Amino acid sequence: VKRGLASLDGLSRESQGDPALQRELAVAYQRVGDVQGNSYGSNLGDTEGALKSFRTSVELLERVARTDSLNPASQSELAVSYKGVAGMLNITGDLRAALVQFERALAIQRRLVARYPANMEYRRALATLLLELGDSQGGVGIANVGNTDGALASYREAIALREMILVNEPQDVEGRAGLASTL
Repeated sequence: VKRGLASLDGLSRESQGDPALQRELAVAYQRVGDVQGNSYGSNLGDTEGALKSFRTSVELLERVARTDSLNPASQSELAVSYKGVAGMLNITGDLRAALVQFERALAIQRRLVARYPANMEYRRALATLLLELGDSQGGVGIANVGNTDGALASYREAIALREMILVNEPQDVEGRAGLASTL
């Protein structure tokens, strides 16, 4: 991870004016952040390092978005990075700041679903985001802001999305697992 970050940091300094490279670097920072501390999967337990990696990813993607705001892939990656920052802020106990990041991700993901309604990947990402938002709002057994009604609304919207995806793709095993998890 240390060698990878050193390499990414060097490339990042050289990436000025190259949106394609900045986007690739941002995705790489996301992956490193996941390895460092993503609480929804196996990780190294380096929350502060993961938060820094996700924030670097956000910074790069916000630059890309200023020059290429209509690129859905860049927008989708920016939503992923905001969600990563939110997850790390949750772990550090800064729940209010986490909700702000979740709302940023949610706004982007909702726009993508509205603009590309047939894209099931965008719908899956929105459902996952809503599940994690619901956890932060009022999930049982984890740190949350105590907004049970908000959590239920988020979970219900995620369930509706997952059910709609399964109507279109009934053989989607991951989709069924996602629905079960949300239920």
